[in-house]
Amino acid sequence: MKDIPDARLLFPAVGIWVGCASAQLFYGAPATFLLIATLAIALIFLFTKKSYVLQLFCISIFLGGLISGIHEAALHRDLFRSYTNSNIGVVGVVTSDPQLSKSKIRGDFRTAQSATLYLRTKEVNGQAVRVPILISTTNNVANLIPGTKVAFYGKVSDYRLTNASAFIFAKSEVKILSRSNSISQLTFQMRSALRDAVQGLPPAAMGLIPGIVIGDRTFQSVELTTNMRATGLTHLTAVSGANLAIVAALVLALCRRIGVRGRTLWLIVALALAFFILLVRPSPSVLRAAVMTTVALAARASGNRSAALPSLGVAIGLLLIINPFLATDPGFALSVSATAGLLLLAPKIERFLMRYFSKRLELLAQTLAIPIAATVFSLPIVVAISGQLSLVSVFANLIVAPVIAPITIIGFFMSLISIPLPQISHLLGVVVSPFAMWIAGVANFCADLPFSTLRWSKGWMGVITLLILAIGIRIIFLILRSFTFLKLPIILILILIIIFSTTKFGWPPKNWLMAVCDVGQGDGIVLSLGSNSAIVIDVGPDPTLIDNCLHELKVKNIELLILTHFHADHVEGLPGLLKGRTVKQVWMTTEPTPADEFTRVKNWLGGIPSAQIYRGATFKSPAISFEVIWPDLKPILESPANNASISIVGSIHGHSFFSPGDLELASQEKVLERLTGKVEILKVAHHGSKLQNQKLVEKLSPKLCLISVGVDNPYGHPAPVTLRLLSHNCGAIARTDRSGTLAVIDKPLRVVSTRKSIWR
Repeated sequence: MKDIPDARLLFPAVGIWVGCASAQLFYGAPATFLLIATLAIALIFLFTKKSYVLQLFCISIFLGGLISGIHEAALHRDLFRSYTNSNIGVVGVVTSDPQLSKSKIRGDFRTAQSATLYLRTKEVNGQAVRVPILISTTNNVANLIPGTKVAFYGKVSDYRLTNASAFIFAKSEVKILSRSNSISQLTFQMRSALRDAVQGLPPAAMGLIPGIVIGDRTFQSVELTTNMRATGLTHLTAVSGANLAIVAALVLALCRRIGVRGRTLWLIVALALAFFILLVRPSPSVLRAAVMTTVALAARASGNRSAALPSLGVAIGLLLIINPFLATDPGFALSVSATAGLLLLAPKIERFLMRYFSKRLELLAQTLAIPIAATVFSLPIVVAISGQLSLVSVFANLIVAPVIAPITIIGFFMSLISIPLPQISHLLGVVVSPFAMWIAGVANFCADLPFSTLRWSKGWMGVITLLILAIGIRIIFLILRSFTFLKLPIILILILIIIFSTTKFGWPPKNWLMAVCDVGQGDGIVLSLGSNSAIVIDVGPDPTLIDNCLHELKVKNIELLILTHFHADHVEGLPGLLKGRTVKQVWMTTEPTPADEFTRVKNWLGGIPSAQIYRGATFKSPAISFEVIWPDLKPILESPANNASISIVGSIHGHSFFSPGDLELASQEKVLERLTGKVEILKVAHHGSKLQNQKLVEKLSPKLCLISVGVDNPYGHPAPVTLRLLSHNCGAIARTDRSGTLAVIDKPLRVVSTRKSIWR
């Protein structure tokens, strides 16, 4: 019986969790009915003196819902509902670090960088109100650290957030009324000093060292973040129990080294952990780990044997009582599920592996058991959130595990000495950089594997299908228990099925002529010149997407880059195209607006030869030839950027095509006069917007109409009226939002894509 974990405290903890989540997900009458029903069931069990466990579980559900209701009532949502879309004055205290958001592409334009942060209000329009709110501001937020008292005027955007009373856009300057306390200022300075200490290190080290040590991902690139997510390594930069355990072990070792013993030792460890929590900021995973560690330390200090599973139950219950809105926080759920896996499944996996390993390989068995257990328990939540399965996460976590402790320990020392001894802190960063680069290398390598991730359904359907798959595999192996010789072939067959189902075999298709990259709401057209060379027309809004598309198409040399106009959804992806590729020349439109985008493009291009192109320019090669038929020297004042789009008509490997950029009706009328006849391939103007010249489409009468458009875009592209026009005049219509990257192939002329094999 001693091997059975003590899970008694988990029942009330899970009950409180269910109650809190039910009150938030089934808001109003359904939640009330559910909670009354659970209370009634608990009373029935109580009076009949049956099932003590179910009594406790049902009472815990009721208490969880009651606690959530009390917290909900305290948010004063009615007050903010009355101010919706109105300006209000707010005085409050900052409770979180500002989270900077990168500039986003909103259709044609790039939004300004903004920051979001949580406040606890003191006054709202002169009325004393103390509730949490989330604000967004474009002001300088460098000095807005937790504990700072501020005042501003803003507009209420939403009052239905799960963990805050309202979401408010700050319209005025955020004025600082008073500074935070000394400890908050010290931890802020330490975080800033650590960021300064990693300056000059390799990009991977700059992003990962602060991320692993204090959860600061300021310098982490989008590409590395994406690859870490695909390989199951994102938890490394979310400070959790592992970091607390390493810091606690370090403080314990140092204290024992100098002779500190007894309860004084545990008090010092607790104080060190409290300061570390303030340094890394109390996120849900940190709070869960902190409560669990505190309970465990208290048990150790009192002389009792530390019980990890009861500590987890206490942590869940206490955190949900303090903040019931964690019940629907995915990060909190992932943290708890991973910890439960380590406590419940890891020992069993370790014992299973030790049947086949010698005593000398015990450490290897432990190292394998930890990522496997955490991955298995977290898998349903990951699938529900992301809609993908990482098939390499166990392997990736296994080979990076040895470098986590050195980075955490040395990084902790760096944070302690970064203020008084910045040069030494930087030298320590140089020492630990190879470990961080190893993690980045593993993430990039594993993410590039063709079978690294498996697409899956999101939400409950994804969880259910995953469970069905797991049960099916388990049944197969139970049946094969008597046929041991068949287990290895079955495993190999399953591996081959996964590889074949996740690998894009035959992509790009042989002898492809033209591709429309799936770059979201934007354009990215590639004309093949063969031998890894191409002509590219526009680069979309996202550097990663155009880079991935060109990488898959094996394009390394850009003979000619055409930027039809300077709207963000056509040029912001330029850094991705320039990544590791040579560009011989660039054609640009005559209209340099928006001016900020034009300036950004010129800076990115540097010394690459570029020229503004008018009607009459031509390009000729053995495979491709075309002529620019728009723009003219005289601009069109209506929508000048779109109506100045470079438009080309020509031949690609013997097939005629027309690419009009984002031309609108005024310029389409001019272009109509210059087209002499039909074309076989049409890149539909302006992502299929309703601004299409019917006579132009009828005159071209293309065999293939290609629409580059983003999924669920806010503009309704492609417009229904445009789709009806194309259906009457095109042989086939293909869209990137439904089919991914499109490739035109020959003999016969048709389109294939990354999501469908062949369709017409």
